Parts: sequence; C-alpha cells; structure tokens
Amino acid sequence: MLLAKHSPSDDLQEMIAANNYLAFRMAAQSGHLFVIRQLKAHAPHKLWEMITANNYSAFRRAAEFGHLPIIQWLVKYVTKLAPHKLQEMIEVNEYDAFRFAVQNECVSVVDYFLELLPDKKQAMIEANHYSAFRMAAITDRWRMMAKLVALL
Repeated sequence: MLLAKHSPSDDLQEMIAANNYLAFRMAAQSGHLFVIRQLKAHAPHKLWEMITANNYSAFRRAAEFGHLPIIQWLVKYVTKLAPHKLQEMIEVNEYDAFRFAVQNECVSVVDYFLELLPDKKQAMIEANHYSAFRMAAITDRWRMMAKLVALL
C-alpha cells in the first residue's frame, strides 16, 4: 500500500489548527485583522472552529485589548455562520468580553456591546456581582465607573 504524500496544504492546515487555533486567537488579541483574514482565506472550512476555540477566546481577547475592528469582524461572521450563537459569544463567562473592555477602558468596544445588545445592558453591568464596576474601580477607571452608574 502506498502512503499518501503529505502536501504543503496539509502542513498549512496543521499550522493554522495548532494549539487550538492559537495563531488566530493571538492575531485577534494583537489587533491584526489582516492576519485574521489570511487565516480565514487559507482555512475557510475551519473558521467556526477558529472563532469558537477556547470558548470564543479570540473575541474576548480582542475586547480586552480594545480591538473594535476585530470584534466587528467576528460579530459579522458569527452572525453569518450561526446567528443564534451571537448572544452566546457575548455572554460567555458572564460577559467576560464586556468586563475586560471596561477594565481596560476600551470605550469604543464597551459602547459597541451596549449598542449591539441594548436589552442586555443591565445583565452586562450586573454580571458576576457587578464585576465590571469593581474592575473599573480596581484599575482606576473612574470614567468607566461613571458610565456604568449612568446606565443603571
């Protein structure tokens, strides 16, 4: 029996999938939208796995570091691939993405989340016993604290 030849395409797929799509997740964390698009172009059949890897880690890390274009790109594709999962992505780990964005004073990301799910404002603020408010206090983000209070 002949062994199947290992193609360069197989190597690329393996590299993209390595460590549960770590390249995709780190590109999102670093705000590298071009890299995200390239990974999608080279493995379009794995996009959902990239997005959902480590419980939507790319989304949460992009929010944590204020990368709104990455957040918007991910929302666009989740809406396209599985619209019923959009709320799940935002709510993961008691609104981690929102809380991280508040903690790091990523105002544009916080505002985007509030616009995206206006009916969940209260839930985002109250999540994990008002964790976003506490994290804003701990990190001296008084403007974010005032913003959260104004939304109550």
